[in-house]
Amino acid sequence: MSKPLGVLPNAVDAALESEELEDDVGSSSKAALTRAATVVNYYTLPYEEQKDKLGEPLYKFLKSLDPKNTGVLTSDDIGKVQDILKVHRPGAGRQSAGISMDAFDDMDQDVVKEIISAWDANGDGRVSLKEIKSAAVAAREKNYQMRWLKMLVFGMLILALTMTVSNFVTAYFAIELAKEVKAERNSGTLKTSDGHTVKTASAEFKAQNGMLVAQDGSGTRRLQACANGDSSKNVTCGAETNALATRPAEIPKTLSSTIPDRLIKEMAKITITGVDKISHMTIHITGFSRALAPSKCGSLVYLSSQHGTITLDDTDLHFDASLAARAENLGIELGEMSAMGRRLSSGFMVAGLFSFFDDYEWECSSVLAPKSPTKPYVMHTLKKTPCPTAAACNSKLSTASGTVTLPGFDEESNAVVSAETIVETDKFVLSIRRFANHPYQQRVQLVDHVQKNVKTFQVFKGEGYFCQNDSYAAVVDNATDTMSSYFPAYQGKAARPEMQFHLPWGLQTVPARNVRVFRLQPKPDVDGALPLPVDYEDDETNLLPTQLSFIDARELDFDVEEIVVQN
Repeated sequence: MSKPLGVLPNAVDAALESEELEDDVGSSSKAALTRAATVVNYYTLPYEEQKDKLGEPLYKFLKSLDPKNTGVLTSDDIGKVQDILKVHRPGAGRQSAGISMDAFDDMDQDVVKEIISAWDANGDGRVSLKEIKSAAVAAREKNYQMRWLKMLVFGMLILALTMTVSNFVTAYFAIELAKEVKAERNSGTLKTSDGHTVKTASAEFKAQNGMLVAQDGSGTRRLQACANGDSSKNVTCGAETNALATRPAEIPKTLSSTIPDRLIKEMAKITITGVDKISHMTIHITGFSRALAPSKCGSLVYLSSQHGTITLDDTDLHFDASLAARAENLGIELGEMSAMGRRLSSGFMVAGLFSFFDDYEWECSSVLAPKSPTKPYVMHTLKKTPCPTAAACNSKLSTASGTVTLPGFDEESNAVVSAETIVETDKFVLSIRRFANHPYQQRVQLVDHVQKNVKTFQVFKGEGYFCQNDSYAAVVDNATDTMSSYFPAYQGKAARPEMQFHLPWGLQTVPARNVRVFRLQPKPDVDGALPLPVDYEDDETNLLPTQLSFIDARELDFDVEEIVVQN
């Protein structure tokens, strides 16, 4: 027989005091539970064996207290439900009663502790009915807040979708409206869909009888005429047709002879300011002219004023005698005398005042002077021999029924084309020429600077014929024509297209190039310089010569009018 359980009377007392127990098991079973209490006070309760004595309601109640279904209730089983039974006590005990962790010994204590701690507001380790009610209210409010939060998120999604659709519709109609007006690619003019030019009107001004006047209206515009003839400090009053008063624009720019003529003609005056920023001189320009001449950038600009002439060479200013005298009287320091006049000393700030100015490509200071190829080099060229008359380029094979031109004739330039390869070193110069009327022969000339002799001969099928010695002095004297014998006048840049020449030994091609263009003016009293100017072009990348054209070569009966460099 088991030992008596001293704790059971307290548990049974709690059960007997509960009104809900009476409702659940009935008043008749309560008497049976009272009778069983005596046994419980001293023994364990084998409720399964005493099922008939306990009655059905009490048996079911005791069985519900046995989670392991052993058929016997021990003091531990009754103790676990003791706190639960106290919760059902009426009156004041009903509010103070609660559930402790001891009632859940068979469960995970960490989980139980987390749940009890969440509900235990006063931290006494028990959960009262008041705390359960507070937890229920908090749970209900939380559910209420979650429901509103879901509604808010849903509303924001609807708003974002609405704004996206609205932006799409707005952009669509904006694009459709933009199709009504478009800018022409070439002129930049706005045109409507039917081809009419888009016109705009000024809210402030209007053109009247060829004059710009204030617009009519009642607005408070600063330039509007007053209706009552009164005037104030901020309003221009008077007749409705008063023209808008303006003054010429004065745009200061650095002077250079490389400024195009279309912009120089917009220059009204020149200002010269001394280093002390106090002394200054203003010269009104009445006209200008430009001339190709030996200069830094290929041309000189002559600026006329009422006191004299200014010569502009790149950025240098040269004053003539009368203007130089006036400048010195005003304290403007001038430098040395040159062929162009007295040069303005460095340190002065010079600016041209233009009524209009536009961007242009200023090139002179970055342009190197043309120079002869550096030895050693190999150059393949095509030479054009001019035909003074049409008959001079006709072949002897021409008959009354038709004219036959000489081989190598170029109709565009009215010249006969031949080819020459030049090899030059410090020790020798080798020239190999081919003529279209003798396509299988080559004329070779070798100038030996070491032996100081010249040999000329013809080559046919790999053998030399008609070998002869020429005068070394005569050949060398004719070859002294170099770049140092000329003043180079830079004239700008150009893009040259590809050229092709049909010669008996094959198609000869000159590639397209971007070139610099110069006019070479022969220096006076220089031996070897040709007595005529030369149009010279070189490659803007490697500065190697690409073309030479001799001015007036036909009139002077030169045997070469133009030299084109292939490579």
